[in-house]
Amino acid sequence: MKKVGLITDSASCISRAMADALHIRVIQNYVVTANHSFRDHDLDLPSYYAGMRVSRDVATTSHASMEEVEAVITEELSEYETVLYMAVSPGYTQLFDMASNIKEHHPEGNRIRIVNTEAASGQMAAVVLEVAAARRPESTWEDLESVARGAVSKAREIIVLDSLTYLARGGRIGRVRSLLGLALSIKPLIGHLNGIASPWGKVRTHAQGLDFILKKIQELGLNSPNPFFLVSDADNAVWAENAEQALKNRFPAAAIHRVPMAGAAGTHMGPGTWSVAWISG
Repeated sequence: MKKVGLITDSASCISRAMADALHIRVIQNYVVTANHSFRDHDLDLPSYYAGMRVSRDVATTSHASMEEVEAVITEELSEYETVLYMAVSPGYTQLFDMASNIKEHHPEGNRIRIVNTEAASGQMAAVVLEVAAARRPESTWEDLESVARGAVSKAREIIVLDSLTYLARGGRIGRVRSLLGLALSIKPLIGHLNGIASPWGKVRTHAQGLDFILKKIQELGLNSPNPFFLVSDADNAVWAENAEQALKNRFPAAAIHRVPMAGAAGTHMGPGTWSVAWISG
């Protein structure tokens, strides 16, 4: 039996291809439209985000059920001595609390470890990727949980929104409430702090947003010896590509991962959103 299985949920924006390559199980959250309910990894994201731009219908999201979470954990326990679930912040969904309840009552609860990433989207993904990069066949759960908790304290994400409309509509406003009422020409910059949406600042253009991100990375530093960035977007490939190229030019030694923003995350942040996440120094 292998030592440690890694689990996360789709709030992390870990794509299906990335999860398969890194042997990570992803608990699926849902996007709920007027007529359908879609698992994150089953959603046609380009069509979905394009539709959001023109539709007046309001999509909602739903996290996985207790039964679904327990099924994934139990399946992984059949293959691994211990499983480590890196969960979305309880400030966004109930998955962390649900998993904690499962651990408490599961007959193999001593083999289940849970870490609150205190984040969602790219910042959460950065924690998961840091742990996946550290995993070796001989790694113990203590080794990997230590990596995860260290990454939680250093993971950062700067998200450039087209507007706060979708975040306010979905109720995930957190500390970003202070940015409400900004002119339509302003691009809010947000991230995750202590498990809820929090403001970084505001700019007038996407170009200024990229400049802000590059300066913050320089200021906060990069984790070594294997630095990486995760660039994600919700129907804004142009600025995701601009960010990717700027990061390559500025930090040539760093790996850069490009992923689409998961549907459940993009539903709350809206089309036109893009972000950069990393593990700071």
